Amino acid sequence: MKTYLILIPVFILVVLQASFLPLNLLLALILIRAALKPDQQSFYLAFWSGLLLDLAQGTPLGFSSLIFLLASLLLFLYSKKFEASYAPFLAVFVFLISLLYNWIVIGYLGWQKSLLLLILTFLFSFLWRKFVVGVFERRIKLRSFR
Repeated sequence: MKTYLILIPVFILVVLQASFLPLNLLLALILIRAALKPDQQSFYLAFWSGLLLDLAQGTPLGFSSLIFLLASLLLFLYSKKFEASYAPFLAVFVFLISLLYNWIVIGYLGWQKSLLLLILTFLFSFLWRKFVVGVFERRIKLRSFR
C-alpha cells in the first residue's frame, strides 16, 4: 500500500505541469525518491511518470522517460559510492538535469526555472531528512533500548 502512495503526487504534478506549471517538479520528485530509496521501483516510477508527462504535454513519447531514467541511473550509480541524498548535492544534480531536460525537450536552457527548482529541492530534501528521517531514527533508538 505504501508504495502506491507516491502515485498520488505523480498524477497531481503531471496534471499541473501539463496545464500551467512551468517548473519540472515531477523531475525533482523522481530524483528525490531515487536518492532517498534507491531501488528498482524508482526506475519504474521514472519510466511511467515520463510516459504520463509526455502524454499529457503532447511531447514525443519517451523523451521524458528516457531523461528521467538516465537521471535516476546516474543518481543510483553515484549512490553506490557516495551519499546521494545529501541535500546540496541532490539540489545541484536536479538543477543540472533540469537544464538538460529544458534544453532537449523545450529547446532553451531556462536557468531561472532550474534555479528555482534547485532551491525547492534543497529545502524539501533538507526538511525531509531533518524531520521525517530524524523522527524514525529516534523511534528506532528508543525501541532498541527497551
